[in-house]
Amino acid sequence: MSPRSNIRDVASHRYFYSPPDGQQAVERAIGELEGPWIELQDELLRRSAVRSERKGPLSRKLFYKRDKEDLAGAVTLQLVRTTRVRERLGVADTERAREAHAAFMVDPTTVSLAPMMTSGIWTLGANDPDQTGHMLYTSDHPVCVIPDHSAAPEGYGRVGSFIFPLSPTRILLIYAPGCSPFPRERDGWMVPLNLDDVVWCNTLQANSAERAVVSCSDDFRIAKTVRAKRRIESQRH
Repeated sequence: MSPRSNIRDVASHRYFYSPPDGQQAVERAIGELEGPWIELQDELLRRSAVRSERKGPLSRKLFYKRDKEDLAGAVTLQLVRTTRVRERLGVADTERAREAHAAFMVDPTTVSLAPMMTSGIWTLGANDPDQTGHMLYTSDHPVCVIPDHSAAPEGYGRVGSFIFPLSPTRILLIYAPGCSPFPRERDGWMVPLNLDDVVWCNTLQANSAERAVVSCSDDFRIAKTVRAKRRIESQRH
């Protein structure tokens, strides 16, 4: 994104959940939910910074079951609040689409995602930009869902993992039981990311984005590569 770009409605979309009537009830409700989750995410990032300065196996356990239970709600909300979800609801009328989307966000099936996530193996990926040469992207569709057609247990809907960037240097990795590259003993640990990991995560964000890819640096090489591939594929079709 050029620094000269008009960023109005690029990374945000006004009146997405509620009509522009001044009430904005759904937006206010989401804001109230997000407050405690943002504080918990900030606390997790603070812990990870402290752990990074320590040495020894006892310093690697970063978060526990209660943290997972609390954070799962934040991940679920970020997953289902996007334009892509609204489009999948198949409602053309704007007002009806808002109502359908708001209803979907509190649907029992959607709400059940959070406790289902907590049964998986969670790790916090740590990116060292001095080693990888990249910052982690995020986007307007930040939670990437990685399917798994063989190992994911019933109830996960064939989801192998959820990938959710929390900062330019930290990313939350949630694996379905049986799909994790890490043993159960690594649940709640922080794991280092190498260059290939960061490129993969950033490629996921660039592919997942509907309207914007966001970075704290001006390095959008990976996003530009993804965009070029999309253009070539669209020309072929």
